[in-house]
Amino acid sequence: MKVAVAGGTGFVGGAVVAKLRSLGHSVVVLTRDPQAAKTKLGGDGIEFVAYNELNSVLSGCDGVVNLAGEPIAENRWT
Repeated sequence: MKVAVAGGTGFVGGAVVAKLRSLGHSVVVLTRDPQAAKTKLGGDGIEFVAYNELNSVLSGCDGVVNLAGEPIAENRWT
């Protein structure tokens, strides 16, 4: 299955991405900075896509996990 994960570089998102990969799923991480996300998560079996490419990516996915959120403090979480 191909699953898109928004927020895949965060604490929970990173664990979700790792679990999906361990189960053999193809993962697309939707991120502000694909290169930084690849450095953080590694690139094995993960596709990294900027949010502005969202429409073209989602059409090929079987599922979406949205873990992106608005911070409640002054700074971003990641």
